[in-house]
Amino acid sequence: MQLEAAEYPPLVSLDQILAQAQAPQAEPAQTQSNLDGRLSGLRARANRMRGAVLTEQEKRRLDEGLR
Repeated sequence: MQLEAAEYPPLVSLDQILAQAQAPQAEPAQTQSNLDGRLSGLRARANRMRGAVLTEQEKRRLDEGLR
């Protein structure tokens, strides 16, 4: 029912489509730099998550509570 009530998408001229296709795209070096920065941040975050979740005191407390 929603599809039947939906409006048609706007028509775009071929000139507009060709202009978009020929427009400069993202700069490869800048894109790579952005991706490298993001990758570095994600790796650092993953490394921080690798450590112990509980302290030794918390582990002992849990062990005592399970006995």
